[in-house]
Formats: sequence, C-alpha cells, structure tokens
Amino acid sequence: AAKDALFSAAAAAAEATAALTGRAAEEAAKEAAKEAGGDARAGASSRLWAAGGRLASFASSWASGARQELEGGLKEHREACASEECELEERARRERLSNFPDELALLGFSLDDAGCLDEKRLRKVFRAKSREMHPDVAAQGGSEEERARAEEAIRELNEANEIVRKLL
Repeated sequence: AAKDALFSAAAAAAEATAALTGRAAEEAAKEAAKEAGGDARAGASSRLWAAGGRLASFASSWASGARQELEGGLKEHREACASEECELEERARRERLSNFPDELALLGFSLDDAGCLDEKRLRKVFRAKSREMHPDVAAQGGSEEERARAEEAIRELNEANEIVRKLL
C-alpha cells in the first residue's frame, strides 16, 4: 500500500511539473508579446511562444511516460503480491480443512485439493454427488433398509458440505 501511494505521488508530481512548466513558458511569452508592442521584437516573442509550447509538450510527454512506467511497475508489484497472498491463502485453507479429512473424502477431495477449493467448485461437486447418492436414485426399487442407508448417506454428505463450506 505504501508503494502504491509512492507511485501515485510520483506520477502526480510529474504531471504537476509539466503543467507548471508549460504555464510558466506561456506566461513569459505573453509578457514578451506585451512588451514588444507590435514592433520587430514581435517575431522574437512568437518564437518564445513556440518554444514555450514545445517545452510544455515535452514536459507533458515526459510526465505521461513516467506515469506509464510507474503504472507498469505498480501492476507487476500488485501481481507479485497477489500470487504471494494466493499462496498464503491456499496454505491457510489447507490447514483449516486438514482437520476434516473424512468430510473432504466424502465429497471426493484430497487434502492437496483443499488448497485450491472454492465455493463454486464445492457446489458443483456437491450437487453431482447429491444427485448420485439421493435416496430416490440410489435406493430406487430397493428395500426400506437400502432407502434408510441412502438417506443416512445423503445426510452425511449434507453435513460434510456444510462443514467444508463454512471453512472456506
């Protein structure tokens, strides 16, 4: 965050310098034109005016280049931080979920998968498993005992899903 603020401040300073340089040259050219009063010095005044414009243009392009360079560095900095934060987040998630290996296994995940697990992926796997294990599908045409086992299995699956979802 401190680097971001530093980059922003440097870019703002570069733009302000360019604007002030251009304004100062413009004011000097106007003053010279007033003093010339329409005589031979008017040509010098117009040359000074043109030089001020070129100076302002150069300062502006320099400020734009500096800003783009700083923004590029800032982008690289943010990407590096994001990958570090992502690794730390994955490690923390894996650590939280390591206490529930049975629930992860019931959902079809290993501890290695737990680091990359997100709610969208969990929901997709849970829905597929619940369709597969649903009592109406798993115990279709079976005995009451098979239906009771299927209902218990779906309850366990729901509990495992809730536990893992809360830990994400």
